Amino acid sequence: MKKKNAGKCKIAIAVQILALSALLLLSGCGGGASENSEITVAKVGDIEITEDRLNAFTELLFSLYGYDLASLEDSERNLYKAETLDTLVQAAAAEQYYKAKGVEPNIEEDFTQIKADIEQSEGLADSLKEKGVTDDILRYFLEAQYYFQTLQEEFTQDGALPSEDEILAYYAAHEQEYPDEEERRVSHILVGDANHTDEDRQLAEEIRGKIASGEASFEDMAAEYGTDGTSSTGGDLGYAVRSAYVPEFSDVAFVLPQDELSGIVESEFGFHLLKVTDIRSTRSLETQRESIRTTLGSALYEDALASVLATYEPAYLNDKYPSPEARAAAAAAGAVTEDAAAGAEDAAAEAVAE
Repeated sequence: MKKKNAGKCKIAIAVQILALSALLLLSGCGGGASENSEITVAKVGDIEITEDRLNAFTELLFSLYGYDLASLEDSERNLYKAETLDTLVQAAAAEQYYKAKGVEPNIEEDFTQIKADIEQSEGLADSLKEKGVTDDILRYFLEAQYYFQTLQEEFTQDGALPSEDEILAYYAAHEQEYPDEEERRVSHILVGDANHTDEDRQLAEEIRGKIASGEASFEDMAAEYGTDGTSSTGGDLGYAVRSAYVPEFSDVAFVLPQDELSGIVESEFGFHLLKVTDIRSTRSLETQRESIRTTLGSALYEDALASVLATYEPAYLNDKYPSPEARAAAAAAGAVTEDAAAGAEDAAAEAVAE
């Protein structure tokens, strides 16, 4: 059985909404409210981005992901805000690109959902209000996601690109970079649970006997007796490497010949019967196909976003929040420490991953 994953759930926001935020391409984001200001910090085509909007958008992102950067020095906080401003600049370009094509965002259902989720999270609604996060900012958050998602779908033809030839070429060029580890597809029948008993073991023995004698199939027994979620899929656990399972399970699963039935395996989850249905290397094309598709698809999307952005000639107008090019030059000159830049990237990476 696979090891338990102690995930953190900081804020009760709908998963389908949060998942889209990975498309915001944040390499950093910032927090900390400042005095209200109508100062324009960036201009993209016909859209001006004010410091008010930057502050509120930043506060929203940090509140959604449970971050509090109030203790940071101003210089580091401004670095995070500069990274967040990049997202607003990209969103403004994408917005104008789609409005020129007559495409309007459809976000009402998601807006209703995110409002409900915020209200259900104790204290979050009041906190956002205090930080200047209005319904307008919430709507813009969702509209930005809509435009980024639509752009990705347009330039990857809704998943049709990259092509198979491009995937094959990328795999051929990078094959030796992938870890070469045995990966097995295992099916199991779990009998009992963490409090399994001698009666559960006896039932497992009876089930094994029926399968071994040909009286019943493994899949049918999994459907009838399995006590976990795999019972509806014939006990299939999918592909995994040895380290993904608890030792009692993996010690059997990774020596069992393919298509043979195991004996009774006891773990903290109960009693298992195992069957290995396939064995492959993590270096195989099929193992890496979706990862390659994601990598190449991201590159297509990023190129498209850069092209759209260039069309609307973004201008960064406040020295506190310099452009990506200016930040890169400053970092190269040593004006911004590598640790601070890395901290901005790490915080954003963690935010979009949760």
